Amino acid sequence: MVVSVGIDVSKDKHDCFIQSSEGEVPMDVFMIPNNMDGFSLLLQRIQDCTNSQDKIKVGLEATGHYSYNLLGFLLDNGLTTEVGQDLCFAIPFLSYPFSPPPFIFVLDF
Repeated sequence: MVVSVGIDVSKDKHDCFIQSSEGEVPMDVFMIPNNMDGFSLLLQRIQDCTNSQDKIKVGLEATGHYSYNLLGFLLDNGLTTEVGQDLCFAIPFLSYPFSPPPFIFVLDF
């Protein structure tokens, strides 16, 4: 199974969404602060939603220097991570903070 993580990056916080290739949404959209504690929380939540056989793909919104520390953290922890404005995922799920989004997104890298 592939587990995809979409992250909307901003200066002080990042909004995160996790979904499996089967369309399962294991937890609601959640926010992490843009600091090491937040990055560790994100990693823990990803690990809570996966097992050792899963392939994890992370997509970050390209917002300049606001994503650099998070990107380094994810790469240092061995997660396949892509940064871009025009990735094959959209992040309209942020309009649905209290329920799963009405679509399946795909990270295609």
